[in-house]
Amino acid sequence: IAEQTLNYEGTVVYQHGRSTETMQIVHSFDQFGERERLSSMAGAPREMVRDDKHVFFILPANRFVLVESRNIQEDADISFPFAAGDTAFYEINLGGVERIAGYSCQVLGIMPKDQYRYGYRLCIEEQTGLLLKSQTLDGDGLPREQMIYTHLNLPESIPTESLQTTLHEQNFTLFQSKATLKGSPEVPPPMDLDSAWTLGKKPPGFTVTRNEMRQIASTEQPVRYMILEDGLASISVFIERLEATAPSRPNGV
Repeated sequence: IAEQTLNYEGTVVYQHGRSTETMQIVHSFDQFGERERLSSMAGAPREMVRDDKHVFFILPANRFVLVESRNIQEDADISFPFAAGDTAFYEINLGGVERIAGYSCQVLGIMPKDQYRYGYRLCIEEQTGLLLKSQTLDGDGLPREQMIYTHLNLPESIPTESLQTTLHEQNFTLFQSKATLKGSPEVPPPMDLDSAWTLGKKPPGFTVTRNEMRQIASTEQPVRYMILEDGLASISVFIERLEATAPSRPNGV
């Protein structure tokens, strides 16, 4: 909830294996709703800007903008794990207090009870509940990925100009999902599921929380979209029907 309802701006470092990304984040919540801008600060320039209705991905190297519709109800459905006390697959422990980006935060350890899921070490700002650091831990308890704020401000308000893209140019190519096109409803009508796919055995504790056909900007035809969750971890699955005119079938599972 804190990530959605607070005003904040800062610098976030994300590490995954040997890869490191540094991002600037600006987030606002006011009478205009929730708005956010996320910009890369190293490597190829790219930016993501979102509001209550749309998400814009700006990639100057490719000279295009990708626009997707945003379902704010999906974000509202996200809650802190184990709010109902479900700890059947995780052991939760309070750690000490750390200092991140000048703020005190409470350490929370969440370790799995089986081999089907990762563990987590979180550091949550004591006054606001904002997540300042998170680590995803493997079976040996070693970090596989990490997110940490290196700089953070919590202002009373965020100027509108700070939430607008700085990378978009007039001659960029625009790709839009059908739900964002002029004349289309904000919430597209439901589509029949592709019956060619069924879900077999699931890992213990995971349930299907979303299973629908969805239109996305990167393909003309709708795709099947599924989410499996165990109260903390989530798995997203996108399935696209292979057209008969496709040049070749992709290799893989």
